[in-house]
Amino acid sequence: MKRSSLVKLKKECLSNIEWQKRQATLFKRRRNRLIHLLFREYLTLHIALENFPPLSSQITKKNYGEIKRSYDLFCVQIENALSVLKTPIHTRFIDESPKKQIIQIWEDYRDDLQEALKENVRFIDQYEKEGFLAILQILDTTERMQSFSFPDKGARGKIYLRALEELHELTVQNRQVILLALNRRKINEIPLLPGFYPSITTTRIISREDNQTNDEIIISRVAEKGYTWGNTILRKAAVVVITKS
Repeated sequence: MKRSSLVKLKKECLSNIEWQKRQATLFKRRRNRLIHLLFREYLTLHIALENFPPLSSQITKKNYGEIKRSYDLFCVQIENALSVLKTPIHTRFIDESPKKQIIQIWEDYRDDLQEALKENVRFIDQYEKEGFLAILQILDTTERMQSFSFPDKGARGKIYLRALEELHELTVQNRQVILLALNRRKINEIPLLPGFYPSITTTRIISREDNQTNDEIIISRVAEKGYTWGNTILRKAAVVVITKS
């Protein structure tokens, strides 16, 4: 097999270096946009919590404090997700080109660059996946919070009720903003309903509602939604199953 010319090899190596740098830059831009979006939602929620009326009595602490505490913990969860997103990415770059103008040395250099490129693609995919999974946990929490019911304790509780309703509305808005951002990144919910067969590709069974051991089962409840990322499974859905009747 005829060996590549030195000029062609150098151009190929330069192209590989530029492609690696471009991919790393694009990843950082995508990551920074997510950080900015999530921090903006966090800040809005944090300010609302800071302005929450003081829980001055045991009654108000019992009736409203426990629910308010759920939103405090939700803020902590967003902080944790931001921490994951801000984790530095460690990619492998080989910038320094060979000094000697020998074809074999430049072929080895090209091979090293291509191997580093493949490694960096794996790194970036893993970093993105970890960030997306942390954000999906936020979506899980917002979905549970949508089922909250707030106690109405008359005139004395109106100020707390209004504050909780504001927090609820902010959480709904947060969910919509995050879902839209994920959809733009080709992350979509796996369509599953009770009665479906729990495919091993898209679901993980966490429990069974009867004592049967046969394989004739269907989904009775989706405990945690699953999501795809492009053509891959980002997270399998957690499902509860029951024997098919």
